[in-house]
Amino acid sequence: MNYLCSQHGDGGMTAGTRNVTQEAAQLQEQLRKRANAEAVAQERTSLLQLQQLVSHTCEVLGLWRVLCDHQFRTVASCLAPDAKQRLCAGLTLRDLLLVDRSLTSALAGSLVKSYLEDNAATEAITSRLREVCPTSFRSEDATFARAHEMLLAARSTTSREERERLLSDALNLCKQVGPMLQLPAVCSLLRSCGHPSGVIELCLSTASRLDPQDVALHYYHRGEPMEDERGRRAFAAREECYRLIREMLSEARGALQTGPCVPKDPGSPAPTQPANDNVGLYDRLLMQALRSTDELSAFQKIQAVQLQLNQQTITWARMTGCSCRLYVLPTNFSTSPCTGGFVTPSRRTHCWSSVGHSSKFSWNDVPLLKMLHFRLQTFCGSTTNEQETVRQLPAYS
Repeated sequence: MNYLCSQHGDGGMTAGTRNVTQEAAQLQEQLRKRANAEAVAQERTSLLQLQQLVSHTCEVLGLWRVLCDHQFRTVASCLAPDAKQRLCAGLTLRDLLLVDRSLTSALAGSLVKSYLEDNAATEAITSRLREVCPTSFRSEDATFARAHEMLLAARSTTSREERERLLSDALNLCKQVGPMLQLPAVCSLLRSCGHPSGVIELCLSTASRLDPQDVALHYYHRGEPMEDERGRRAFAAREECYRLIREMLSEARGALQTGPCVPKDPGSPAPTQPANDNVGLYDRLLMQALRSTDELSAFQKIQAVQLQLNQQTITWARMTGCSCRLYVLPTNFSTSPCTGGFVTPSRRTHCWSSVGHSSKFSWNDVPLLKMLHFRLQTFCGSTTNEQETVRQLPAYS
């Protein structure tokens, strides 16, 4: 009897069967809890998206109300051609909210641009836009609008002290914008204001902000592998900043080779070009760029120089009052340190400091070598009064 009870007292289930049943129940409970958690997460996501849609709708309607308070035709005329075309293509409110959200930011920026073109203060309108549409008109947009206004004021002011103050403040504001900055347009504006050194400073700062972890430099040192898509994008973004510097230096170098001006009146002597001023400006800009701590920027500028000295020793004398000698630059100079020497006399100018008399040089000497090469390119055969001696000697062995 005891045997029968032990076998059938729990309904005839064995211990193994009970364990399987309990595990199945636990699994079902876990699945139920997981399904409930996923449903709650999806519901929360849906509510957040609904909240974002309602918030964005309120911002768009608020922006539209601000636009209606102005001459909308004038605001629309300040849009880029592609944005203007999208605006005129039968755009609906649904499209503006869900499909083409970038157009709302473009409209806000166009409104500020219309103020700038009228030489009106932008502080009030930017504050209003930040209040009604903070996601469409971000704090970076307001900062850049203020910087743009300062640059326009600097271009029109006659006071040197006021101009320098405005340029310095505008440059600092542009640096705060960082990667969101429209760099080519700002660089063009800085150059029109006569602040080329600010272009170099801003481009290097923006390149660093675009790639704070130096992914592009790691990509370059690894030989630019095709499979490294992240490195390739970072490298391309930084290269765009460096390209703006190189273009400005190329134009500054081209200004050194311009011919004499045409006289205003027949028979009067042609006005002389301020060659010394151009040379001094070019040297200062070049050394500012080359002395950057941005290692990748140095690589890019070396490639742009396109050294073609090809194992020849070149002597060049009287470069801004100094003599210097450069020995042996192999063709692989742009990618690796090499054997050679660079000697400067004890007398120095603002262009460089002494490297020493060692038969080795490293990346620290690159600014000096590149300064020499740029000056050789500038004066050899073009400005003979600045050139005392340029001669080729047998190759270094």
